[in-house]
Amino acid sequence: MINGWPDTLLAGLQTINQILTAGIAITAFSLFLYSLSFNLRDRVARSFAIILLCVVVVFTAESLQDNTVSIRTLDLLMRLQWFGLAFLPAAYLHLSDALLVTAGSAFTRTTAFCRTRYVSCLNYFSDSVSFRYYSDRSFRMEDRLRTCNAPFGLRFSPSFM
Repeated sequence: MINGWPDTLLAGLQTINQILTAGIAITAFSLFLYSLSFNLRDRVARSFAIILLCVVVVFTAESLQDNTVSIRTLDLLMRLQWFGLAFLPAAYLHLSDALLVTAGSAFTRTTAFCRTRYVSCLNYFSDSVSFRYYSDRSFRMEDRLRTCNAPFGLRFSPSFM
């Protein structure tokens, strides 16, 4: 009677996780559309829209990964999720720079640093999704996804620093 309760509890928690992940993706997408229609000329609104776009990409890819059967589709979704994760710190820096400009206490160095941070995130994203950090290239994609505990793109590279 109570032998299968851990499996039932785990299935219930996974269902709740999928519902919350989809809810976050839907809410972030609706806020993203609202911020785009609100005022595109405002720097704060544009930078907030970039943050919301990163959140939408991350949580949409995460919610679609639960129902994916194909390894290639799972690989694509993990790369998309890593795209959103890689650009989120630069988007937050962009928002803080826009808030500083709006408040009137911005420096030209912070704007230049914000742009270089986007370039470094792009460099880090391209390094992390490439296969050059694997010492043995004879692994198949299925073996990499099975043996990896972290998502596919989570490998630290020198360009992240």
